[in-house]
Amino acid sequence: MTQPGDSASLPARVQAIIDAAEQAAAELRAETEQRVRERIAEADRAAQHRVDAAEEEAKEILAQAREQARNIVGEARVAAREVMDRGERASRELEEMGGSLRRNAQTILRDVQRTHRELVSQLDAATPDGPQPARSLPAAPARPGIVDAEALQPIRASRRTPSSDDTPALDPADLPAEIEIPEFSRDYTPQRHRRRR
Repeated sequence: MTQPGDSASLPARVQAIIDAAEQAAAELRAETEQRVRERIAEADRAAQHRVDAAEEEAKEILAQAREQARNIVGEARVAAREVMDRGERASRELEEMGGSLRRNAQTILRDVQRTHRELVSQLDAATPDGPQPARSLPAAPARPGIVDAEALQPIRASRRTPSSDDTPALDPADLPAEIEIPEFSRDYTPQRHRRRR
């Protein structure tokens, strides 16, 4: 049988069990929420770490790209300067060669005119009937580098076309002292080329 004292204490025990269960549930809920907050904080830290690493890597890549771009631009400037220097040097050499060719052409024309006059004088002296009218060569042109085509007709007519491949090559040492050789081509050695049969 149930004792009267036991009937009176039963609700108290039930209430104690309920309070204990509620306390346990509250502690479990608090512990769960704490763990969730810790996991969220850990995830946030990991995500921030990844973001920081990505930003640092992006900065390094950008710095390397800028350095490579500076190197490429510097090399391009050096190459452009070398091309400009070569072009200027070639232009100066061509101007020098052109001046030498003009002076040499004038010297050759004067020598041919003098030789022509000497030959005409000798022929006139050897002609029994006296000097014959002869066509004289015009004087050297006043403008350097301009030679009249008619003035070269006697010269072309007096040239002999070599019929043999054994014609000796022209030696710069045999040229008259008045004929100049461009400075940059003084080391040039004439080469003889035989025609193919």
